[in-house]
Amino acid sequence: MPFLSERFEKSIFENGYKNIRPYKFALSNGDGAFEMAYQPNAKNAEGSFLNTSHEKLQAHTTITVKTVALDSLNFEKPAAFHKMDADGRGTRSWRAANLFFKTMRPKILMEAHPCQLKRVSNVSANGFINHLNEIGYDCYAVSDPKK
Repeated sequence: MPFLSERFEKSIFENGYKNIRPYKFALSNGDGAFEMAYQPNAKNAEGSFLNTSHEKLQAHTTITVKTVALDSLNFEKPAAFHKMDADGRGTRSWRAANLFFKTMRPKILMEAHPCQLKRVSNVSANGFINHLNEIGYDCYAVSDPKK
C-alpha cells in the first residue's frame, strides 16, 4: 500500500539504516495483482489483508496491489534477515518462496495470526508452522520479557 511504503522508507531514512531495501509489492504465490482490504483511518495497516473472497467489510476499503513470488526475485546479496508481516497471506507467500528460504536461510521474524491465516490462506496457524518446519525452520514464540 503506497502510504505504508512511504512510512517504511521514512523510517529507514530517519533511523540511518543502510542495508535495507524496501519493495513496493505484496508477496503472494505468484506474480500478478490482488485486492488488498484495509482500514483507512487505522494508525497503521492493522486489519489489512489480501481479500481473496472479495468480502465487503465494514470500515474497510480496497485497493489493487501488485503481487510477486519471492522466488521470482533476484537478490544482489544474500538475505540474512527476513521480517514478514503477512497478515494471513503467509502461506500464499511461502508456497512460492521455498527456494529463497532453502538457499538464503535467513533468520525470520514474523507473526502467525490464526484468524487471518484461515481467512486469507485457508490454513491453521499450526499448519503454517508445520510448513516452516518442513523447509527446515524451527519456530519459537517471542514474548514480552516483562511478563
